[in-house]
Amino acid sequence: MRNEKFGSPDVSELTAYINEQTDLVADVIYGADLVSTGIEILPSQKGDFKLNSLTNDIYLQETACGWTTSGSTNYGQTKIELESISLKESFCAIDLEPYWMGQIMKPGSNPEELPFAKYIVDTKSAAISAEIDKMFWQGDKTNGTGNLLLVDGIGAFLSGATGDVYVAAASGTSTASTINTMITAMINSVDERAYKMNDLTLYMSNANYKNYVQYLISANLYNYATSIDGKSGQVIIPGHNIKVSSQSGLRGTTFMYLTPSSNLVMGTDLVSEQDQVDLWYDKSNLTHKFLVSFKMGVGVRQNDLLVHNNENLQ
Repeated sequence: MRNEKFGSPDVSELTAYINEQTDLVADVIYGADLVSTGIEILPSQKGDFKLNSLTNDIYLQETACGWTTSGSTNYGQTKIELESISLKESFCAIDLEPYWMGQIMKPGSNPEELPFAKYIVDTKSAAISAEIDKMFWQGDKTNGTGNLLLVDGIGAFLSGATGDVYVAAASGTSTASTINTMITAMINSVDERAYKMNDLTLYMSNANYKNYVQYLISANLYNYATSIDGKSGQVIIPGHNIKVSSQSGLRGTTFMYLTPSSNLVMGTDLVSEQDQVDLWYDKSNLTHKFLVSFKMGVGVRQNDLLVHNNENLQ
C-alpha cells in the first residue's frame, strides 16, 4: 500500500514499525523520575508561555455602613522559555548482518525489518528519560555542557531571580550524621504557606537520600524509613508530612530543593505522543531512521515558596 506520510511508495513495512513505537514519547516524558512526584506537566505548549499567579492581601475591618476598601488581589506572571529538542539516529542493518543479526533477519539483501525494534525503542526511552530528569534540574544554556546546554533547568531558572530562600546551613556535602541537621535547617526556613500544603516535597540526589535513610535507621526510626506505597526513593519526614524524593537528575550535586511539587512545572508541546516519534525504513539508502522530537521548558510558579541549598544561586 502506498504510504504518503514519508512520500515514498517503496516503504513496505512502515505501518508496523510506527505501531511498535506509539508510546515512546509518552514513556520519555512521563516516565521521568520528576513526574512521579507530582511536578506539573503543562502540555500543548508550542512556544514560550507565561505562568499566571495570584495572591491576596487580606485586611479585615469592622462592619459599618459605606464602602471603604481594604486588601488587594495581586497578579503575577512568570515567563517559561520552551526549547526544541530532538534525537536522530540511523541504523544500517547490513553492517550488522554478518554478526549476530544475520541469523534472525529475513532472507534477501534488503533488510526492511529491524530486529529487536521494540527493545531498541524501550532502552532509548529510558535513556532519554534520564537525560530529561537531569536537564530539568541542571540544564543551563549559558554554563552547561552536552545535553545540559539545550534548556535552562530549575537552577538556571532561579539564577539571578528573587524571592527564593537560600539556606547556607544546609549547603555542602552531607553524611548520615549531618543530613538531618541540614534538612531541619531547610524546613525551618520554608514559608508557612508552603508548609501547610499537602504536596510539600524535598528533592535531593540519590546520595543524599541514602544518607537520610541511613540516618533514620541509625536513629531507630525504621517505621519512617519505609518507601511510600512500595515506591523506592520516597519517604515521609516524621511529623512534617514532607515527602523526600530521590532524583536521579540531581546526581553529582549536593543540591536540595524544598517546595510544593505543584510549584514546579515543565512545559511541553506534546498533545498526542504518537505524533512525536517515527521509526521507518528508508529504501533510498538502506537504513532505518529513528526520530524523537519534543519541546521542553522549566519554571517555578512562586519563588518565595521554594527553599534550597544551592550556593551557586547566591
